[in-house]
Amino acid sequence: MNEKNQLNGLQGWLLLVMIGLFLSPLRIAYELFPSYYHFFTTPGAIEYISTPGAGEYHPYLLTFMMSEISLNILMVIAQAYLIYLFFSKHYLFPKIYIAVIIVSFVFVISDAWIGSLVYPKISMFNPETSKEIARSLCATLILIPYMLISKRVKATFIEGKRS
Repeated sequence: MNEKNQLNGLQGWLLLVMIGLFLSPLRIAYELFPSYYHFFTTPGAIEYISTPGAGEYHPYLLTFMMSEISLNILMVIAQAYLIYLFFSKHYLFPKIYIAVIIVSFVFVISDAWIGSLVYPKISMFNPETSKEIARSLCATLILIPYMLISKRVKATFIEGKRS
């Protein structure tokens, strides 16, 4: 059996990637749903932040919140697509996975920065945000090189590629 056949398969470090693919959308839903559920189910909450002169009004706060929700939903959709590519061993998986990791990292930082501008009561580097930035940075620094260098990745994700 040659080395390429030996390395082909969803095993080794790819099992950790697989676990991350399944946990990521669950984590997003777990963090997003409770944050916004009360907001959207409390009568008058939208008016409270979107009406000039009302409580926590800021002209861009509602837009910021809706953008944040939309981008998180897109990230969940991207994760679902990555799961499909992963199990079909599609040759595009590593490239799209890298793109999603980069987009996620940029999103976390820009979300924290814009959030601190729109809602100054919350620091850009509060403990929750700092933890998320560190998690995203670790994923970026570890998983991107792995996807680019790993022989197993090169041997496994070959389906759909024209010869």
